[in-house]
Amino acid sequence: MAHSPTTWVAPGADGRLEVFVVGIDRAGSQSLWHRSQTAPGSGWSDWFSHGIPPDSNGLRWSPAVARSADGRLQVTVVGDDLAPEGTGAGGALYHQSQTARGNGWSSWHSYPTGGPNLFGSPAVTPGADGLLELFVLGDDGALWHMSQTAPNDDWSQWVSHGAPPGVLLNSAPAVAAGADGCLDVFIVSQEAMLWHIRQTAPNEGWSDWVAHGTPSGVSFGSDSTPAVACSADGRLELFVVGNDEALWHMWQTAPNGGWSGWKSHDAPSLTKLQRLRPAVGSSADGRLELFAVGGDDALWHLRQIAPNDGWSQWFSHGAPPLPGLAGSPAVVPGADGRLELFVVGTDGALWQLSQTAPDGGWSQWFSLGAPPGVSLLAAITTG
Repeated sequence: MAHSPTTWVAPGADGRLEVFVVGIDRAGSQSLWHRSQTAPGSGWSDWFSHGIPPDSNGLRWSPAVARSADGRLQVTVVGDDLAPEGTGAGGALYHQSQTARGNGWSSWHSYPTGGPNLFGSPAVTPGADGLLELFVLGDDGALWHMSQTAPNDDWSQWVSHGAPPGVLLNSAPAVAAGADGCLDVFIVSQEAMLWHIRQTAPNEGWSDWVAHGTPSGVSFGSDSTPAVACSADGRLELFVVGNDEALWHMWQTAPNGGWSGWKSHDAPSLTKLQRLRPAVGSSADGRLELFAVGGDDALWHLRQIAPNDGWSQWFSHGAPPLPGLAGSPAVVPGADGRLELFVVGTDGALWQLSQTAPDGGWSQWFSLGAPPGVSLLAAITTG
């Protein structure tokens, strides 16, 4: 079974979408904020503050939200404990869970034991057994992993997957389940190459690191976090923005099979893409839809022309009136099958774009605003 890519918006067990964003107040405190639909596909609650984890100096990177096998949402975020010179020193992983399906939240819990300082956004997805699996970059340049041991708040100890020999890893990871239920994890190294490990069987061990390299003359950086999603036929498709500010793409040649070479989707005419993680979602008919923010601060969109087949030209959704867009977008299907897209504007507010019908056109921009006295931060994964 394929699962949605890791992102900061997810549907709860009752179908209502829930959005989590880091915001900064006038005193400079950076805390986690949350807003949810009041009914599936309809209306929004007021903003709710999850505050700052008690052992952290603040938050900077985007959270990750996923649903446990028992239907409760789980949100995880890495603390950003500033060094004396004001640079990010990384921190522990912090976690909150719903106390019941669609209702209430636990207090913050941290998971520093046995692991290094962590950097960037976690990647979280259910494994073949339905239990959540979490991956995150450590300050030792290795990939670290933690698993639920039951569909509640019990988690394993940290396990290091290390790094390829002689290599330090440098980006946030991306994770997705292949057609056979095995998890595939992708991450960029300091040498600007894409690397990959996968489970050798569902819920079992892990392969050695495999290099996918980089397109000729192009490099990937810490801000080139990949996005991975599953096509309708079960093949994984991976997307990343290079230092040439174009979109690069590779895909499995068969479900659970090998991988293509790199293919460029270039960039929209007269603009370049910002080096941010793209957002990829699946329309109701199975076509993948990809969204990226351009150098013009507008939202740009590619879609498969049919499930598993070819890609459209770039299409611009522009930007909201007055502000531009900042940070990575997030896209997820709503309860009625329409894709819903969220992105923070340069005005510090959250903006939404919706399909007008499943597989259909798109609405105008709609502002979900920001909490009083708070400016929302652009969604960032590392950097």
